[in-house]
Amino acid sequence: MRQPTHRTIEWTVEQYILSRSGRRPVSTRDAIRALRAVMHKCALSDRELTDLIAKCAVQRHLDISFDGYPDLPAEGLLPSHDHPSQSR
Repeated sequence: MRQPTHRTIEWTVEQYILSRSGRRPVSTRDAIRALRAVMHKCALSDRELTDLIAKCAVQRHLDISFDGYPDLPAEGLLPSHDHPSQSR
């Protein structure tokens, strides 16, 4: 598979899932942490990323561990309710 010139979040999630295909189950917590490390400006909330990770894993017939979100303050990640694109 050729890497696109501009990475999309979907492509990046798929690559992450493919790299974990020998490990079961795919951890949503670990996936979010890894994806946020690579895609610093990802506009998706952790919940939206979880949905995308799950969709891709299911398409690949992989088990998923819905083990929560990374430690938000320690990782500097955004919980769904604090996403900058959402108004308060």
